[in-house]
Amino acid sequence: MEYALEYGQTFKSFEEAVEFTQTYNLCPEGEERRFLDIRFRRIKEKGFQCYLPHTKRFGMFIIGREVNAHI
Repeated sequence: MEYALEYGQTFKSFEEAVEFTQTYNLCPEGEERRFLDIRFRRIKEKGFQCYLPHTKRFGMFIIGREVNAHI
């Protein structure tokens, strides 16, 4: 099975988002503002002004206990 969850990051300012992008090498050096301009969302939520969305995909394997009873 495959699933996806939203693991975005909120920021208090655009500058904080630029620092985050630099710290985690999300784009080539010097391209941070362009990278954020494309992906960035403005929000107004409990002291946060910005949101950088990120969807994390994951898979799950289900192994029945009865199938592995011999282990």
